[in-house]
Amino acid sequence: MGILDTFKRKNTTKPAASKKPAKASVKATKPKSVKPVASSDVKELSVANILVKPAYTEKSFKLQAQNKYVFYVALDANKHQVRMAVKQTYGSEPMTVHMVRMKPQTLYRWGKETGTRKGFKKAIVTMPVGTTLPVTK
Repeated sequence: MGILDTFKRKNTTKPAASKKPAKASVKATKPKSVKPVASSDVKELSVANILVKPAYTEKSFKLQAQNKYVFYVALDANKHQVRMAVKQTYGSEPMTVHMVRMKPQTLYRWGKETGTRKGFKKAIVTMPVGTTLPVTK
C-alpha cells in the first residue's frame, strides 16, 4: 500500500494565526496608446471597384438561364457591397448574393513548382424572375 499512499491527499492543517495576509500589489498600468486611424489607411471601395468584370464561362452562361449572373469581384468586397453595386450599375435589386473565394493555386510542371495562379473572388447574383442583365460580350 505504499505506492497508493502517495496519491492520497495529506491533511496538513496550519493554525489560522500563522497565516499572514497577502499584500495586494497593484501595478500602475499605463493605458494603451490608441493609434488614430488615418483616412489613407482605410480602403474605401467605390461601386466601380467592387464589380471587376462579369464571368464569361460555360457554367456562367448556363446559370443565366436560371436568372443567376456571375461576377468577379474585389477580394475585400462583401455581399452587401456587391448587392449595392449591382443595384446601382444595372438598376434592379438582386434577390440573393452568394460569394465564392478561390484561393491561389501552385502550378507544377515536370514535378517542379513553377509559380502560382492568382486567387480571386466570385459573386453569384440571383435576380428576380423576368429581369435580365446586359452582361454579354
